[in-house]
Parts: sequence; C-alpha cells; structure tokens
Amino acid sequence: MRTVVLAVALSFLAGCSGSSRFPTLSLASPETSVQPKAPSLESLAGDYTLTIEIGEACVSLPPSARIRTYAVSLRVTPYQYLHVATADPSLGGDLWNDLFFRWNDDENGTDCGTSEKVAATTYCLWGNGRAVAEPDGTLSGVITGGVQFGQDRCYGRSHQFVLRRRN
Repeated sequence: MRTVVLAVALSFLAGCSGSSRFPTLSLASPETSVQPKAPSLESLAGDYTLTIEIGEACVSLPPSARIRTYAVSLRVTPYQYLHVATADPSLGGDLWNDLFFRWNDDENGTDCGTSEKVAATTYCLWGNGRAVAEPDGTLSGVITGGVQFGQDRCYGRSHQFVLRRRN
C-alpha cells in the first residue's frame, strides 16, 4: 500500500516538474474583478423614497410593521457622508462615501435612535449595511439591525432596504 501511495505521489510531483511523460498540473490564475466605483456623494443628493422590509427572522411582527416607507432627502454635509433626512428631524440616518448606510440608530450604532407610532403602537427600526448603486440611481442593500413594535423586539441580519429617487 505504501508503495502505491509513494508511486502516485512521485508521479504527481514529476507531472508538476514539466516532464512530458506525465500530465502537468497547471493552476489557473485567479481573475481579478474590478469593483465599480461608488458614485460621488454630490451626484446622489436629492429626494428619495426609502423602503425597508423586515427580514424573515422577525416572524412575530404583524404585517403593518414589516414594511416601512419614508420620504427622505439625501443632503450634502461638509463631511464624507450624506444626511438622510425625514420630515421628523429626529428620525434619519446617513449614507457614507463608500455607500455604507445607517438608519435611525443610536450614537453607538447598536440600538434605536427615535421611536415612531405605527397603528398607535410604539415602533422603532434601526440598523446599518452596505448599499449597491444601480444604473438608474437606485441604492439598495441589506441592513443588520433591530425592530421594536410595542413589547416585541427582534434583531435580524436580513432587512432589505431600497432608496429610489423621486422625480
């Protein structure tokens, strides 16, 4: 048995040395993928509709709390991000120059920033994640974060968000 293993190993090594008697082992070079450059923050500024759909991990939430839609404005700041503003100045987020999106989280990024009312129940949705820019100007991605609806509280890693430009 050891002789067979040794013969196979020697055949393999001989094949790697370029001998024409044995097949050669060639490793394909990995293809380099070029990531598209993120659009400039200034080009993204404007009015959008933000839709966030709560991930399936939060099954205890009623349908009225699973999808939230906000009219938002992406506003230029003197920093490396856009402020994501709503009509309520305490509810918002930011979009960084590398398309990192934060929504309604506290200063540590770990909990609710501002609660709102949904069907007379206290509601809070917060989280963050990376966005992808589509050719039509839409930004979308997945945020990791939490939802609190009344006494129900859920944390998930698959809340979908879409920022769609309004005309």
